[in-house]
Amino acid sequence: MSENSRQYIEFGEFRLDTIERRLMRGEKIISLTPKAFEMLRLLVENEGHLLGKDRLMEELWADTFVDENNLADNVSKIRNALGDSRKEPKFIETVSGHGYRFIAKVVVVEAEKPQALSTGSVQPEDESDPPTSQTGVQNSFFQASVTDYVSHRQIPAEKAAVGRSTLKSTQKQPAPPAKTGWHRSRILAAAGAFILIGIVVFYVWNRDPVPTADNLTLRSIAVLPFKPITANERDESLELGMSDTLITRLSSIGQITVRPMSAVRRYTDLEQDAVAAGRELQVESVLEGNIQRAGERIRISARLVRVIDEKTLWTETFDEKFTDIFAVQDSISQKIVVALALHLSGEEQNQLTKKYTADTEAYQLYLQGRYFWNKVTPEGFEKSLVFYRQAIAIDPNYALAYAGLADSYNLLGSYGVLPLKESHPKARAAAEKALEIDGELAEAHTSLATVIADYYWDWAEAEKHFKQAIALNPNYPVARNWYSQHLARMGRFEEAIEEAKRAQTLDPLSPSAN
Repeated sequence: MSENSRQYIEFGEFRLDTIERRLMRGEKIISLTPKAFEMLRLLVENEGHLLGKDRLMEELWADTFVDENNLADNVSKIRNALGDSRKEPKFIETVSGHGYRFIAKVVVVEAEKPQALSTGSVQPEDESDPPTSQTGVQNSFFQASVTDYVSHRQIPAEKAAVGRSTLKSTQKQPAPPAKTGWHRSRILAAAGAFILIGIVVFYVWNRDPVPTADNLTLRSIAVLPFKPITANERDESLELGMSDTLITRLSSIGQITVRPMSAVRRYTDLEQDAVAAGRELQVESVLEGNIQRAGERIRISARLVRVIDEKTLWTETFDEKFTDIFAVQDSISQKIVVALALHLSGEEQNQLTKKYTADTEAYQLYLQGRYFWNKVTPEGFEKSLVFYRQAIAIDPNYALAYAGLADSYNLLGSYGVLPLKESHPKARAAAEKALEIDGELAEAHTSLATVIADYYWDWAEAEKHFKQAIALNPNYPVARNWYSQHLARMGRFEEAIEEAKRAQTLDPLSPSAN
């Protein structure tokens, strides 16, 4: 290869430039996050060979703890960028339980190295264009945030990096200047200053306040998954569902920060220490409990603990008919409010005790749907649809179940299981039906905003629904995270960073918020 040439990797209609770290289709740059690009490079360079999950995780996250969901998330981003499908792959094959294989024909080509790139030499995707058949490519920007919905676990090296990866993908890349010594010095100086600022921000954000009195005001809480009273009679959908329901109720209170289900659902170990979980989640109080159903009766115990000194603020046991489960949830929610000395407005009080269905059978089916949806797998999303539809069949006015349908269709499209032309219109119809029944569902507003922005490209209408979702549920990190990315796509970067910071405050351990 001559000094004035370089190698590109071509497959299908795509070209991978590993030097400039660009994925291109023709003359257009296809946006990918840094991790997704690196994963695609590894797969392409090992064409036809199975890359195991362990190797991929070691290569991509050598110094960071993550779980396997991060691999699936990045594969999803790559597939959307390539317009690929999990069920009928053209590029990336999933080898269930083992890893991934790049199956397309790869050609390494040599091309003359350009002396300089003119402004118009490579054009990024024009965001003003209407949706085309390559909706997966247009959709790739939003994939970085799908995982917030979905609870991937990653401990970031620096919280000061909030929003940075989100905003990178929206910026056009300028032509590289000549790398003189003077230019390199300026880059190094700027990088050093940026790192120093990041370190200062990191330590300022993470300083723990020192309590000064026993009557410390508590303004943050985590509701952990409930545990079974008898270990061999577990009902995980009920255990997680009880926590999920209480989180939804408490999240409507603007005075407190409530950790979302995506943050707490990993604490299902029967030996999990509540206070230790509270410290990891950076909250001041934790609610833990036990739940068991026996026939037509249900037994629930709950305990609210202050993290700083492990003091029990409130505890109670309920032994009721299962049909009275909603009354028990009301009681627990009210007792938490009293224990935390919160003063609610009339609207907050109404939201705290709001009932979305009076039918316990429909409620159980909805919990089953949420249980499978929270597994964050294509199979889980498909199973959740079944339970949501069954819940709606019993209670046609169950707005939360329609919102669940919208979320599942959204992600089935995003994961490439369904074509977007099928998934997103169905998601929109379900979200609009949910809002027709109950116009105050933050989840439905968020799903509708995402579909409108992502598939229909009506950015003003999407922003309206994002704002409504945040106003209705200020503790909903998914709405803030996706709104942050929406703002970035519109070029409103300062606002985008502020929303990303708020999402990070609500769910500090989420990789998509960091």
